[in-house]
Amino acid sequence: MENKEQNKGFAQALRRLYLLGSCRTLIRSRGMLAYKLALSAILVALTIILTRIGAIMLQGGQLRVGLTWMPIILVGLLLGPYYGLLAGGVSDLLGVLINIQSGSFHLLLTLNVCLVGLFAGLIQMAFARVTAGTSLLATVAVTVINGAFIQTIGIAQIFGNPYWVQFWLRLPGVLASGLAQYLAIIVLLPIIEQVLPRRSVPVVK
Repeated sequence: MENKEQNKGFAQALRRLYLLGSCRTLIRSRGMLAYKLALSAILVALTIILTRIGAIMLQGGQLRVGLTWMPIILVGLLLGPYYGLLAGGVSDLLGVLINIQSGSFHLLLTLNVCLVGLFAGLIQMAFARVTAGTSLLATVAVTVINGAFIQTIGIAQIFGNPYWVQFWLRLPGVLASGLAQYLAIIVLLPIIEQVLPRRSVPVVK
């Protein structure tokens, strides 16, 4: 009888410890979710500023040179493809609503920005860490696929120009933006590493 009572008490103690651990895990996970959403929101705001105010518009609005996609690439690299995709979509839609440079909504261009964050996040998932090499790979992929090809399709449709004419006109500026974005990411990564929780993102080196 006494052994049964002891076993029962031991089982109850284990149950309480389990519940306490579950609560702490839940609190921790909710806190991390809030943190990731806050970081995404900050980088989305930075994207809007860099896109609508901080960029140089050339060729009558057909080419935007600057650090436009750098924050979205960072979201993908640091938080993964889902956050990168959402941050890209939200930043473009909010930018269209703010409409500082009289831009109009174009579905392909919005989807393209979503893909910027998605591609960066997928590269981070493939290598499971953020390094200068993965940052370079993400920036090159985004610059070539999204900047040189997909975005050019949308711009050509808006301005009514032949695709390849638009492509060669935009290419030098797209490459210059890609280089600037990579250099900015390399500068920012060590700073971000100092303020991020150690378990929130892959190792940054």
